[in-house]
Amino acid sequence: MHSSTARQRLSNLTRHISTSNVKRETICVLGAGSFGSAITRVLAQAPATEKVNLLCNRSSVADEINNLRTNRQYIKDDNVFPSKVTAHSSLINSITGANIIVVVVPSNYLPPLLDEIKESSHLLAKNAIVISLVKSLHYDSNSNKLTTICDEISKKLNLPTVCLMGPNIYTEMIRDEFAEATIGYCPIDISAAIRAQQVFTTDTFRVSICNDRLGVELCGGLKNVISLASGFCEGLHQGSNTKAAVIRLGLKEMATFSKHLGVSSKTFYEESCGIGDLLLTCTVGRGRQLAKSFVETYNASGPCQTIQDSTLRWENLENDTLNGMKLPDWHNAKVVHDYMLNVSNTHGPGVLDVDSFPLFSAIYNISYLGAPPSTILDALKIAVAGSDTENEIASVKVEGAFRNVDLTGKRALVTGAGQGIGRAIAEHLSQCGAHVVGIDINMETLKDLQNTLPDGTCDVIKINLLNTKEIETKITNYMQTNSTTPISLLVNCAGVAKFQPFFETTPEAFDLQVGVNVKALFYLTQLITKSMVDSKMNGSVVHISSQSSTLPLADHLIYSSSKATVDHMARIQAFELGPFGIRVNTVRPTVVLTKLALEQWDEKALEVMKNQIPLRKLATTKDVALAVSWLLSDEASMVTGSSLAVDGGRSMGGYGL
Repeated sequence: MHSSTARQRLSNLTRHISTSNVKRETICVLGAGSFGSAITRVLAQAPATEKVNLLCNRSSVADEINNLRTNRQYIKDDNVFPSKVTAHSSLINSITGANIIVVVVPSNYLPPLLDEIKESSHLLAKNAIVISLVKSLHYDSNSNKLTTICDEISKKLNLPTVCLMGPNIYTEMIRDEFAEATIGYCPIDISAAIRAQQVFTTDTFRVSICNDRLGVELCGGLKNVISLASGFCEGLHQGSNTKAAVIRLGLKEMATFSKHLGVSSKTFYEESCGIGDLLLTCTVGRGRQLAKSFVETYNASGPCQTIQDSTLRWENLENDTLNGMKLPDWHNAKVVHDYMLNVSNTHGPGVLDVDSFPLFSAIYNISYLGAPPSTILDALKIAVAGSDTENEIASVKVEGAFRNVDLTGKRALVTGAGQGIGRAIAEHLSQCGAHVVGIDINMETLKDLQNTLPDGTCDVIKINLLNTKEIETKITNYMQTNSTTPISLLVNCAGVAKFQPFFETTPEAFDLQVGVNVKALFYLTQLITKSMVDSKMNGSVVHISSQSSTLPLADHLIYSSSKATVDHMARIQAFELGPFGIRVNTVRPTVVLTKLALEQWDEKALEVMKNQIPLRKLATTKDVALAVSWLLSDEASMVTGSSLAVDGGRSMGGYGL
């Protein structure tokens, strides 16, 4: 971005939040600790803020804030709280009339607060939203799901919920030194994200908004785990070189772990909540200091014998070194390990193997299993060696293959995957890093696909697409069994064609083509995208249409009409699903040189078709697969409701070229 453009955007934002047209927000902050106090100061300085109600756990703290404008238990500075701030020890008084609830309390204190807020939700403003600043992760062993605080808040309160994460040290925020952060949101909550951005915009605090709430929260939760590695190294008297290795390799493990959950690595490498917060936490963070003390205690008292003993040691260190402040860092380390272990045990080797994350594994072993702190240095060596191996593997995969987009960590369902275009798409998506779910009516061809792809990267389901009940039962069962990585990519490739002259077209031919090409596509898309919406995850859908959807071809009445229906269905689906972050597009190929095409038309007929195409060539399955993977990928993130013609120009001028 040119500097003049950036300055203009800054000027526009500043002018927007300073104008009287911006609604002034009444904000309730839950948590008056050190960070909660610093955040309250930032919010109270924002032009978009009318007033801030700060919930304190004791009336004496509330009285001190209201009368002296200080919070001496955590902050030694004077005049911390501007006049817009009123402290309360009653939750009811704090939330009454609030437009925005900002959550800054430790996660273990949150459930009873959420229950009380839900019971008193009628006291909130009608347009209330929630902003979570809590960097905790939770693991539900019953459902095998890793959840974030935003997940739990939105589920309990049913309010638009966004998160704010970033490199923010409270002591510097109190002194009004410049800082930045990232607001993560789900697409449907874009208006809430903009409101959050406005109340967090001051002369010295700026935030960007990122359409990846899960990714932003994972940045906050996982960087806390890596901060323990940095502290362990400090306790071992290692210097800056070692810490630099921890940061680089730790960031890589964070991004790799999150790709499994469908998160883009861009969030980790480009947003302040990612690389920025990791750098800060590993150099001056409190989790780093706590981990250093853990090593010193190990040296003095020896290893803990049980997980319970280790937990008690962490709690004692919090009381002794942090004035009782509760940190999520060491809790998150166990959550990450338990989640990876369960996923690996459930889905087999190759899916989130603990051994593939040497830093995460060593951090857990040191924190809970009594492993010597020097284990972290061995893990760094293993991680470096692993990087070399991965690079070698990557170079082998790329050699001889056409260019791949990055779909690592995504689960892609492809219909008609047993042969032809669907088979080529499934194989290419696997090369792009996606876990493929192949659907076809022929289990033999599906098994051949599964055997062709690397072990553990492809699941297959035999389904008769004319049977909607079978679609619902088998797809629902699959999604429930594989809920750890939901399906976020869908390619509807299965289709049938029965070419008959108009007066000879039979009801059976009509029902067959409309049933597979339209009805099954509609129902499967509805089923999969509903799951995406419920999971609040972005997704992409590609329907395989045909050049004949726009061309009047003899004997193609039902087939062409079904494909024209698909094109327009995609536009309406794109319109309705866009607010949820789900894109829908179609690909319209010309005649594709598949085994079926070569059997259906002789060489002379194919030559005639080729001469009707401006580029004078027919399409290959590779051409279609490349178009599909691009539309599915983040490289096409602004493309929806479009129909991409892969036809050499056949349809651009209409019939008769």
